Amino acid sequence: MKTLNENIFHQYNKWKRGYERKENSLIIRLNNFLSNNKENRNADMYHISKDGKHIDCDESVEITDSDLIDGKLPFPFGIVYGDFNCSECDDLTSLEGAPKEVSGYFYIFLCSKLTTLEGAPEKVGKNFFCGSCSKLTSLVGAPEKVGEDFSCTHSPSLTSLEGAPKHTKSFICENCTSLTSLVGLSKSKIEESFSCTGCNKLTSLEGLPEKINGDFRCENCPNLTSLEGLPKYIGGSLYVDERFKGLIPDGTFVLS
Repeated sequence: MKTLNENIFHQYNKWKRGYERKENSLIIRLNNFLSNNKENRNADMYHISKDGKHIDCDESVEITDSDLIDGKLPFPFGIVYGDFNCSECDDLTSLEGAPKEVSGYFYIFLCSKLTTLEGAPEKVGKNFFCGSCSKLTSLVGAPEKVGEDFSCTHSPSLTSLEGAPKHTKSFICENCTSLTSLVGLSKSKIEESFSCTGCNKLTSLEGLPEKINGDFRCENCPNLTSLEGLPKYIGGSLYVDERFKGLIPDGTFVLS
């Protein structure tokens, strides 16, 4: 029968072997990633995180279809101190393994097989672009905070804004032709502008936050029947179709 110290030592060695296997697997995947398109990849930029579970990167990362493994990112990322771009990846089916945090821009537009934002970063320092993803149906999984613009334009399957960021400078959901409601934005803080121009199935403005600090645009929404639901405060200009001119609801303040 093993003593207590022997048991502790045995458990430690078991954990260490498992840790080393995970770390070695990360190294193998990273080396495979670096060997693909060597001219544009500097190995010194990439580091295994302290917990041995992620790869951090000091600069920007660009992912192509040839980097993907079964439609997923080649390994889990931790923090990327630059931009993260996996746009035009036709085979991308999941954001599993996406960075937890991106200092710069996050691009995933024109990813035709992506259906969800689950796995997206929790925080993006600059812009988040997920436009023209033809199968994206909701924003569930989107970052909590986006430092500049959040854009999901030209997403024809998007039917809901549930999951939208809690904090962003501007929110742009233009030309989302299946979107019928803005419900999901009421708890979002939008510091500057908002636009839902070109959402031709939109029937209501209900669901918006009470305050937009910049311009508000909802032109070319032919199924919109009134401006009820507008934020109580618009800190810029209001852009609407001609038929709504002079019909601003009582209690709504528009700066210009």
